[in-house]
Amino acid sequence: MARRDRFAEDIPTRAPMRPHRRPRRMRHPAAPQPTARRTVRRTGDPS
Repeated sequence: MARRDRFAEDIPTRAPMRPHRRPRRMRHPAAPQPTARRTVRRTGDPS
């Protein structure tokens, strides 16, 4: 970047980016529990 040194004082100094440590397997959100599913079905009853 040629203009970076020109506006050097305007740019806030940041720590150098370090690689993010990521888990090798992303955890999926918790599946709905059978009890919760039954409650939803009972609550959703129109009558």
